[in-house]
Amino acid sequence: MPRKRKSNLANSSSRTRAAKLARSLESEEDSQIRRTLDAERHAAQRAAETFEHTQTRHNLDADRHAAQRAAETPQQTQARQVIDAERHAAQRAAETSQQTQARQVIDAERHAAQRAAETSQQTQARQVIDAERHAAQRAAETSQQTQARHVIDAERHAAQRAAETSQQTQARHVIDAERHAAQRAAETSQQTQARHVIDAERHAAQRAAETSQQTQARHVIDAERHAAQRAAEISQQTQARQILDAERQASYIAAETSEETRRGRLINSERQAERRRTFTMNTWEAFADAAFDYDPLIDYFNHRLVLIGRMANKCRHCDALKWKEETPVA
Repeated sequence: MPRKRKSNLANSSSRTRAAKLARSLESEEDSQIRRTLDAERHAAQRAAETFEHTQTRHNLDADRHAAQRAAETPQQTQARQVIDAERHAAQRAAETSQQTQARQVIDAERHAAQRAAETSQQTQARQVIDAERHAAQRAAETSQQTQARHVIDAERHAAQRAAETSQQTQARHVIDAERHAAQRAAETSQQTQARHVIDAERHAAQRAAETSQQTQARHVIDAERHAAQRAAEISQQTQARQILDAERQASYIAAETSEETRRGRLINSERQAERRRTFTMNTWEAFADAAFDYDPLIDYFNHRLVLIGRMANKCRHCDALKWKEETPVA
């Protein structure tokens, strides 16, 4: 019977203790030199790995990290996350633009591969966790942090959309429409009402901050979009839209208090009175946005700028009829 070999756990343990003692006595320069040497050795080892070895190492690392994190207390988890965040921030601050771009490409590819391998249950669980994390982060933001995040998001979205092809834009619109439809179909009546209030407040704030040129440009874009949508409607869709519009207007009016109704009528009356005063002046301002806000009490047809006279004057060259103020041909 072969002799049983003695365990080397005692030797390993003593080596570990010796290593810990040596590191505790290191100076800052010695620690930095050791880390640099370790990094170079690890890089050389990984460069010489086969694909199978790399995958095995990743699996072992993942298992070890999962076991370590499962054994953490909440305080240890929080401390680790703070240290990780500081380390990542320092690494990214020291990156060149090329390194940042390369890291983002690698991250995007890794995330795409991970998500492609997910089951529907894993995808749903990830989305729930992401939503909770984002909600917690945003709830802890200051107003300045929220505003800064909005600016960064807007710039990123603008850059992404500017780089899209027409096919990508169309595909994004379809996906967005389907997602919004699914979200709204799953809403409760309270959630729908809350969304309407938030949307109305956001639109009001955006429009209050517009310049007159921006307002006019928005009106033109809205008019073109509505015209295109209505031109593509079939008669059933037109009828359904008109019914929905009528019901929505009726619900708005029914939900108004007497004070809101009185204030709305007063505002409308003042606006119409101002338009009528403008109409009495001999300027084209009276016709600005007239198609968007037609007033049946204004006599557009007989305005002085519209009445150009009868075509009673003959051209001395061709006998064509002209009106009095038409520029004569030399």
